[in-house]
This record gives sequence, structure tokens and C-alpha cells, in this order.
Amino acid sequence: MAKGKSTKKPASSAGSIRDRFAGLLNRSAKPTKKKTAAQANSGMSLDRRLDITGVVIALVGILTLLALLSPNRSGMTSLWVNLWRTSLGWGIYFFPLVMLLFGVWLIARNFENVPA
Repeated sequence: MAKGKSTKKPASSAGSIRDRFAGLLNRSAKPTKKKTAAQANSGMSLDRRLDITGVVIALVGILTLLALLSPNRSGMTSLWVNLWRTSLGWGIYFFPLVMLLFGVWLIARNFENVPA
């Protein structure tokens, strides 16, 4: 063999670009084992995560509404209200209500029959 000419490709730990994006090119309707294993590792289902997200969004909406309506504001609540007031203008009065409704919707989206 001649010096300087090698037929071997350098070994790369990450693989080629085609190998990296092979999953995007060969999509199927069935979930792969990697997806189910990742969900098992997270410990929570998607519904549980959405419920927690809904609770957090609703609480932030309630706290923002209370801070907005409060005549006495601390430094943190004043900074929070001023941040949203400069960003949204008059929309600051609708923002907490929209957050509250969206959070409640995330929580209540699975209730088909509400017990009476």
C-alpha cells in the first residue's frame, strides 16, 4: 500500500449525519421502543404532566390577578406587574384571566362526566 492513502474512514463516536437523522426519515405510525422507554423513565404520564402544568398556570394567573388588584405592592409584585404592564399594556387586565382559564381547562380537559 502507498503511504498517505488510507481506505479506512476515521471512527466517529457520534456516527454520520445520515445515522443521526435516520429516525426522522423512517417514521412509522407505531411508537418505537425508545419512546416507551423514555416515558417509563420519566415516571409521569403526559396527562399527569399537563395537570401539573395547568395547576401552575392557574396559580400564576391567580397570583398575577391579586398582585394587579392589590393597592399595596411589595418589590417583587411591583416588578412582576410592571414587567407585564410594559409588555402587554392594557392587556395586563386580560392576561391573568386568560392564564387562569387556560390552567383550569388543562386541569378539566379529561372530565367527561362531572359528578353531581
